[in-house]
Amino acid sequence: MHILFLVKTTQEYGDKCQPSKSGLRNSARFVVEAINKFDGVLAQMEFCRDDNDCDKFIHRMKPQICILEAIWVRPSKLKELIRLHPNVRFVTRVHSRTPFLAHEGNALEWIREYEKYSVVSFNHAQTSEDFNEIGLKNVYLPNIYPTLSWRGCGQLPTKHMYKIGCFGAIRPFKNQLSQAMAAILFAERRNAVVHFYINSSRVEQRGENILKNIRALFENTRHRLIEVDWLEHADFLKLIGTMDACMQVSFTETFNIVTADCIYMHIPVVVSEAIEWLHCKKADPNSEGHIADVIEYVITHRAHLVEDNIRDLDAYHNHSVTKWFKYLKR
Repeated sequence: MHILFLVKTTQEYGDKCQPSKSGLRNSARFVVEAINKFDGVLAQMEFCRDDNDCDKFIHRMKPQICILEAIWVRPSKLKELIRLHPNVRFVTRVHSRTPFLAHEGNALEWIREYEKYSVVSFNHAQTSEDFNEIGLKNVYLPNIYPTLSWRGCGQLPTKHMYKIGCFGAIRPFKNQLSQAMAAILFAERRNAVVHFYINSSRVEQRGENILKNIRALFENTRHRLIEVDWLEHADFLKLIGTMDACMQVSFTETFNIVTADCIYMHIPVVVSEAIEWLHCKKADPNSEGHIADVIEYVITHRAHLVEDNIRDLDAYHNHSVTKWFKYLKR
């Protein structure tokens, strides 16, 4: 079986293109790597400048299944692709929960069009179930993250300076300003300084005011805001590995690769209830004081929490691989 994953690019390099500022690249890559381990399956990923590029990649590989990562192919173009390739099963994989979809003007209109003549998939189980219950048929195809090994780490000693990461695109539902305030509050309680790391080169959904307010929060204080560019995944993992803790206290998520990256690098992470697959102590995204409490907790109990997080991520990985295997083999 041949399976083609198509991802829309955000940047071009001569005749080649790749999504330099998109978590979708890593999300799709991890799935491709995992399902290539299935017997009789060949999966590959290609990057498209727009939906007019889809046809050439499908002609080249001649897949049985074509996975369109996220909502970017126009319904009219998908109809055309189905006509040109009647033996291909087309699947549009949605990476957002309903509150996030509400910000995308064409999301529900296009999803309903896709569902009429192809397969719609969600990577979040409850969102998939909710849409099925209201009559929009879809399948659940979750994210996959590489399995891990446990190497152990000790408790972080009391320090005078802490490096805390809050990485990812600047968006309203990511809740970065509250997390920045919580990081400062944590440091003040310890009479320490915090260096707060963010990705400032990817601002989405009118997140400019969020970034402006985060910058103002750190002005004329002893604490530092450190803005870093969107990095290649290997470089990003190295940066995460230098953190004392990371934060992803979002209002809504489907999976959250950044959290998985932190666990992969054995760094304690503070999350909200939105990251359902992780069963650690969760922070209230509406309370900076409670977020600061959880930062204190994960740093104090670093060793066993990192081990627990690895077990949770491994369990999610095994669950996801099983879901994909059952779908592809049916």
